[in-house]
Amino acid sequence: MKKAILLCSVMFMFCFAVKAQTNFANAQAKESVASSINAKPDVNAVKPIMYNLTVQNNTGGGTFQFQLVPQFSGGTNASFNFTTSQTISVVGGVYSVYLRGPGSTYRFAYQICATFGSITGQYATFNNVNICSDNGVISVN
Repeated sequence: MKKAILLCSVMFMFCFAVKAQTNFANAQAKESVASSINAKPDVNAVKPIMYNLTVQNNTGGGTFQFQLVPQFSGGTNASFNFTTSQTISVVGGVYSVYLRGPGSTYRFAYQICATFGSITGQYATFNNVNICSDNGVISVN
């Protein structure tokens, strides 16, 4: 009889210990999930820097095509027709710029970050244009 009581006591203690470990593990798992759900955004994360870029039509008429293609991941892709000046917001970085006129010969130019370039013709391609400050201008004359 003593052996039966001892055996029951040992079994009870074993069941109690296993149940306590299971509850503790479940509590840890719930705490881990709760902490990952309540995670705050990293204030030190790198955020893209945006700059204003003006596209100008100084011809007095005509519709021109503009295309901006980033040479890096996460840049601004832009493509639109314009007849009047427009200002767009662009992620800073290096781009290719494409311009096309409605058929005549035009002077296409850019001036951004103390760099500049110009091409005369029906279209223009500017490669490695670094947009690194506000007030950059791309124009057609």
